[in-house]
Amino acid sequence: MTLTPQLLRFIVTGGVNTVFGYLVYAFGVAALDLSYFWAVILSYGIGVTFSYATFRAFVFQEGERGWKSYARFLPTYVVLLLLNIAAL
Repeated sequence: MTLTPQLLRFIVTGGVNTVFGYLVYAFGVAALDLSYFWAVILSYGIGVTFSYATFRAFVFQEGERGWKSYARFLPTYVVLLLLNIAAL
């Protein structure tokens, strides 16, 4: 597999999004005194939007943008949220 510039941007952006999501979760638990459940909900709500914005800006720069594109982005994250809640 060749490490193309787009693949490298995908990996870096995914790492940044993961760190951001964990920071929002930690902030929810530590600073806002949320339960783990509500911290996960907060983290996903903010993190998914951040992830969409960063992937659209740095990785997938062509194609449709806007609410329709965002709506197609969400189902995967809803499944991951449910799995995360179940694991908690």
